[in-house]
Amino acid sequence: MLKTLRLKRSNRRAERRGATAVEFAMVIPIFVLFSVISLDFARLSLARHVVQNAVYRAGRLAMTEGATREDTIEAVDEYLNLFGLEPAEGAIIVGQVYLDDDGHVMPVNTTDEFDSSAVEFHVEASVPFDNATVVLPAFFSSWVEDREIGSQVRVRSERYSGFFNPAEAYAD
Repeated sequence: MLKTLRLKRSNRRAERRGATAVEFAMVIPIFVLFSVISLDFARLSLARHVVQNAVYRAGRLAMTEGATREDTIEAVDEYLNLFGLEPAEGAIIVGQVYLDDDGHVMPVNTTDEFDSSAVEFHVEASVPFDNATVVLPAFFSSWVEDREIGSQVRVRSERYSGFFNPAEAYAD
């Protein structure tokens, strides 16, 4: 009886031989595809976060005394390059916002150098979509072609144009 059980088991194994290899061959391409797509979306998410952080850091730099427009643009560019992202041509915009005589916000001025009369600073940057991802441009080139990942921030100025005298400021 023991001998017949062994024969039946070995026959079942012989019938199933290669089934695992076939199942593996069917599942591995799908698994690899999902893994590559997941990594691509993770890179896309990282690029979005890096652009947002670069703009925020440049805005914080622009609001401080002594910073120039060129320093701010360079800060955005360096931070993006640190993560392997190239900004689109003319995609880094740095400007300052003034109030008119009635107290209304005027449009962003991107031509003049920074000065102490600006109330806010505006920083904007974008990266081409195909620079931030690998798989999507290969398969969806018409959809990805002109799209960009961008961010913008407005920060209040911390510049002061005069000398602070506490005696005058707190005088009754």
